Amino acid sequence: MKVAKKLERVLFVHAHPDDETISTGGTIALLGDAGVQVSVLTCTRGELGEVVDGPLAHLANDSNALTAHRIGELDKALKILGVQDHWFLGENGARKHGLAERRYLDSGMAWLDGRAIPAAHSDPNSFCAADPDEIEEDLVAAILIANPDLVISYDAGGGYGHPDHMRAAEVSRSAAELLGIPFSQVVPESDHGLATDVVDISAALDRKKQALRAYASQLTVKGGSIVHSGGQEQEISTVEAYLDVAQPNSAETGWRDMGMFWKIAAGIILAVMGAVVGIVGTINSQVTYRGALTGWPIGLVLGLLVSATVLIGLRLYLDYRPLVACAAIGFLAPIILFSQQSFAGSVLIPTNEIGYTWFFGSIVIAIGVVVFPRLKSRARVSMNEGPTSKQDRVQP
Repeated sequence: MKVAKKLERVLFVHAHPDDETISTGGTIALLGDAGVQVSVLTCTRGELGEVVDGPLAHLANDSNALTAHRIGELDKALKILGVQDHWFLGENGARKHGLAERRYLDSGMAWLDGRAIPAAHSDPNSFCAADPDEIEEDLVAAILIANPDLVISYDAGGGYGHPDHMRAAEVSRSAAELLGIPFSQVVPESDHGLATDVVDISAALDRKKQALRAYASQLTVKGGSIVHSGGQEQEISTVEAYLDVAQPNSAETGWRDMGMFWKIAAGIILAVMGAVVGIVGTINSQVTYRGALTGWPIGLVLGLLVSATVLIGLRLYLDYRPLVACAAIGFLAPIILFSQQSFAGSVLIPTNEIGYTWFFGSIVIAIGVVVFPRLKSRARVSMNEGPTSKQDRVQP
């Protein structure tokens, strides 16, 4: 992941309010400045977060008040960072189609034998207590809503070992891989040498600090550092690092990134392929069934079905409209040519019902496949047993 890459949509998956700003706030702001649509998915509301001593200390004794306050802090921080597209996992469409919405609760954290585990007083409905498969299905629904070019979350260790972070990293990566979408993990500062991308966030550092100050219940900004509720001090770095760990399972990125020569060569090959389909379909379009159903236009029906199958298959596989357009143009060229009168006055597409149907049906199929938005994304929605309530937010 690079801010300079040709990204249109990026989805950040975080466990609790404030994580998005602490780990990735500068990158979020810079992506927004570059015109990228940034979506943030928060898995819980941080119900078990420790509260900083001071004017907000009373929230530690009132879980409902703390939850409401942290939601307000999150809203404020996201506005500062320029994020307009946010939702909580399990709600507002970020939920497997057909299931009632649910709220994943903060699992808290405790230490046992040197490793982090969910807190003893965490709720049975906590994020880590939920079925990982159910969480993954909800994340698939969320990814379908955001329709991102890239998903970003934590590394396998969750940054510092919080169980909710580790679970978020696990399921977001698996959901991204399932849908063939690139995945990048946040690299802890101690491991920046392993990163594939180190983003200089100096231009957005002031906004990140301002967004951090929105989380007054959880931390304090002191100069160039964050002081957490437990007293731990963390430097606010001028860089945020990422490691690209998963590549898409489709050909989409490869076709988009290939050189112009190879794009032209692929376009010519696909145009020839389309022309062959158009010629064969035209030659056989007038074939009718001989038997009990004499006169049934079997050639026309099979020709339209094969043509639609080939073009839709190319669109689903490539998901790159210029190359599909080459195949469509190649397909239509002989059909238009054969509809014209030859020197001898004959045509391969006569002016009868079958001829008209083949001619105009082919045009509808070719144009429809090319202009129809994001066939691949719509196919994924059908895999999820129907559209989510925010399907209209999926952009072409």
